[in-house]
Amino acid sequence: MPAWCPWCKVEVSEDDRIMVGVVEVASGPGRPVYACDACKVAYRIVAFADHLTDTDGNPRYTDREPFAPWSRHA
Repeated sequence: MPAWCPWCKVEVSEDDRIMVGVVEVASGPGRPVYACDACKVAYRIVAFADHLTDTDGNPRYTDREPFAPWSRHA
């Protein structure tokens, strides 16, 4: 089942996606957030498997501010 990368707004296949977080939903355990490999590198996103055990589930970045390449600026 394909997912959408919220950073580049592109559909990502199961083979090319990386889980980077979990977002809350109105009721239930939440839903996973996936990023494509290109955005994971460009925005310096940490894979969910590498989060600390006390994480709140939000996507984490290796730097304080994510880096957006000039080609992605609107």
